[in-house]
Amino acid sequence: MRMLDGQDITMLEVAWKAQVVSQTHALPRQSNNIGQKLVEEVLLLMNCMSGKEQDIGDLEQKLSLPDVYVLLSSSKLNRMYDDLQLLRSALNHKVRLLGINNKKELERLRKSAYLHHHMNARVFKERI
Repeated sequence: MRMLDGQDITMLEVAWKAQVVSQTHALPRQSNNIGQKLVEEVLLLMNCMSGKEQDIGDLEQKLSLPDVYVLLSSSKLNRMYDDLQLLRSALNHKVRLLGINNKKELERLRKSAYLHHHMNARVFKERI
């Protein structure tokens, strides 16, 4: 057994090789347009939320009618509220991830009529 300052040399070689491997592996690929994708996801989430809020409003109106199965509709309404809460938390998380430039771009895109119609079409497609 070869020793160096009271340490086994083979153990030191194994530790050194493991350190070299861990420090020299390739870094994960980074996307050039990750901010743009995040902005698009935020816009899509916003449109999904507005669609869900509209569905909730429709169901609340139906619940006010006397001939509706209240138990079935109220459980569906509770599920819709839960879904809306999940959408809100996902949206807040993604907005926090945006940088300053991406937040400015998000505000600019939120005012775009073309993008508004495009996102509404995507939400409608997902709801079908």
